Amino acid sequence: MKKSLTHACLSFILLTGMGAASTISLTDTGTAAGKFTSSTGAALTSATIMIGYINGFDPANSSMMQTLKSGNLSQVVSLFIPLGVPYTGAGPAITIGNASTVVYNTTTGFTSGNVGNVTPVAASATVLANSYQGANGVVVGTRFFVLALNQADTVTRSGTEFALISADPVVSTAWTMPSSSLTNRSLLTTSVDTAPEFFYGKAGSIQLSPVAVPEPATSVLFLLGAAVGLRRRR
Repeated sequence: MKKSLTHACLSFILLTGMGAASTISLTDTGTAAGKFTSSTGAALTSATIMIGYINGFDPANSSMMQTLKSGNLSQVVSLFIPLGVPYTGAGPAITIGNASTVVYNTTTGFTSGNVGNVTPVAASATVLANSYQGANGVVVGTRFFVLALNQADTVTRSGTEFALISADPVVSTAWTMPSSSLTNRSLLTTSVDTAPEFFYGKAGSIQLSPVAVPEPATSVLFLLGAAVGLRRRR
């Protein structure tokens, strides 16, 4: 009888463990340094704050790093894989983990919330950290980022100002996907406190920066091309 009871208990524990998954939370710890603000340092009247990762992130890839720091929101959004928010960039809409509860409080200016049920995916020679795995979960060792927009829009993810931040994973190991589904992560925005951790945006709280507009040179070339086209038609 004891043997049967022990076996049943062990089976329950194993099954419970297999069904568990990580919770990734975000908080500013209630301090001014960790608040998201506008480019002028003012409180945001609306906002979308998302936890996620950059698909194929590689700090040695100068082209990617330039894109992430360019201020081109559409290009950043194309690389950003959110957790807890429907994503359609690679086919049918999928949501990694449970629905995100991350909320920006427009009254206090503070942010908190989490995404539960995020499954670790084992890394291998063919499954690399920061690579998109669909609804299967997030590859172990993947670096987490936070994308903050000054508009409440998780669908098109648009805005006139935004910030993209990520704490150094060597200094703040919480900003990487754990290997165990029994391990949770708590991302503190106050851990983002050096220039390299602000991929876009700036310190002094966490200030969003305006979305970049096309460079004047690009506009001039476009106008010159249009003028040449008109002359040829004449």
